[in-house]
Amino acid sequence: MIGLYAGNAHLFPIPSMFLTGAAAASGIAWVNSLGILAGAVNPPILGWLKDSTGSYQSGLYFLAVLSVAGAIVTVIGVRETSAKLAPGVVPVAE
Repeated sequence: MIGLYAGNAHLFPIPSMFLTGAAAASGIAWVNSLGILAGAVNPPILGWLKDSTGSYQSGLYFLAVLSVAGAIVTVIGVRETSAKLAPGVVPVAE
């Protein structure tokens, strides 16, 4: 369970860093929708890979490749914010 929920702390704040208001909520909903889609699509793919190769090893490699691809997309697609915040300082909207 630790591994299952470890990504949530890093994944869900990303839309809020770049979007505000309803757009931030839509970004979080998009992240959640992708997670639900992956939960529905991955088991049949893993089953097919297990049946094709006779081993669960290929399915685990498939998940590892997807994880690395997601990390690469995040590194490339998520830019650093222009506002540099000091630790503990929260900007106030005026």
